[in-house]
Amino acid sequence: MAFETVNDTSILVGEKDQGSKMWASLFASNDVEKSWPLEWIEPEMEGDVTVVPRTILDKGVNLWKDHLVGYFIDKRMSFSLVKRSVEKEWKVKGGLQITTDGKLYYFKFVDPDDRRRILEEGPIFVAGRIMVIRQWSGEVFDKKNQITSVPIWVKCYDIPTQMWSKEGLSLIGSRIEKPKCSDTMTMKMERLDFARICVEIQADTIFPTNLKFKMGDGKTAVIGVEYNWKPQCCSNCNVFGHMTRNCQPKKGTNWVQREAVQPAQSVASGGDQRDAQQRNKTVAETSQEERTSKRKTATKFCSWEGKDNKGCK
Repeated sequence: MAFETVNDTSILVGEKDQGSKMWASLFASNDVEKSWPLEWIEPEMEGDVTVVPRTILDKGVNLWKDHLVGYFIDKRMSFSLVKRSVEKEWKVKGGLQITTDGKLYYFKFVDPDDRRRILEEGPIFVAGRIMVIRQWSGEVFDKKNQITSVPIWVKCYDIPTQMWSKEGLSLIGSRIEKPKCSDTMTMKMERLDFARICVEIQADTIFPTNLKFKMGDGKTAVIGVEYNWKPQCCSNCNVFGHMTRNCQPKKGTNWVQREAVQPAQSVASGGDQRDAQQRNKTVAETSQEERTSKRKTATKFCSWEGKDNKGCK
């Protein structure tokens, strides 16, 4: 193999040509067409922090606004398992693209009707665990490491017709938690026996089953609320994943200071010193007698059992 010397450094000509081809392949016309050509943007700085222009944020929101997001409240499932489960469960008419960042699962639909239907159907089961489905927003991404709120669908019964409006349903949902939206049939008033409303609950939500509204002229309307699913939540920890009654907070160790053993006070002199020596002698003799008595008792026990008492010492 031939060598070429450049700046007194020997390089294999074959390896040099191969490296040049690999570098050039990064900018092949076909690959560039499949990627985003990037450009230089002068950063605006505030100290060591870069200010993101509003135009970039708006374009990012527009890129992700039609995605749905799925996440598990407790243990996450593998991507392949989630992909198989949603494809089997949803049966979309158009295409479906699924991706994940390790904590959230992102779903992009070709058919808007598929997206609307799946959002209205709410959570699904994946290997026996609930996966929450909600509309993408920047807030979802910001709180992906700590789920403090969960959207759920509720049914509201016996709604007076004069409250069957966007504002009336918003007021009803606000009595439960933060209202998000209603389903299509509720909006079109095609089903009037109950309204289906999506509300975003917190860990300390009370879940009322009856709501009272003063309608005027001395009349009070009572609206019933039904929950198809209540996520496990703990009002002590303010997190989802376990019930308050099953909460087992870590118990701190209570250290109790042990009282120090005070040494016997020394006696100055004279008769007091002789009395202290006599007491110490008496205690020593008593201890010796007790040890002798225990050995004799052990020897008798071995004799009763018919054993050699050599080991009973």
